[in-house]
Amino acid sequence: MGRYNYTNALERLTSWAYKQGYEEITFDHHNISYIDWQRHAVSKMPNTPKVIRIEGRYPIEEKVYFLLHELGHHQLRKDWNKFKKTLPVAAHADHIHFIRKVGKYKRRVTYTVSCMEEEFKAWEEGHKLADRLGIKINEQKWNALKSKCLISYMRYYATKK
Repeated sequence: MGRYNYTNALERLTSWAYKQGYEEITFDHHNISYIDWQRHAVSKMPNTPKVIRIEGRYPIEEKVYFLLHELGHHQLRKDWNKFKKTLPVAAHADHIHFIRKVGKYKRRVTYTVSCMEEEFKAWEEGHKLADRLGIKINEQKWNALKSKCLISYMRYYATKK
């Protein structure tokens, strides 16, 4: 058996993301990878897919893993009612911040912990998505990258004021 083609996997995953409604997906971002949504005040789905940016300095395989992680966030947030049940503190704080421009809920320890929980869950959802789409994951590399990112989030949230 030959080497797994992560370029094809990235194309398959990108195509799936566009079908989900993302307007722009880039793989040459000069900062940390992220996902963003268009926010709607009175919508059943306040997080409409918009953009995904993946940091450009990584090899293709890791870009696949980063995209899976970002799409894990999409999987968590695409059904807002389910998201409110899964991560109620984050959902409430994000909603109040968007609707009323009130940020006090985002400064609470409970929100910080909820954000961490979402990061863990996004990695889980990304892994499930890879399984559904038939994208191969090298578990050792996946776990190393996931751990590197999660410890980075922990350090960020631990020092955030």
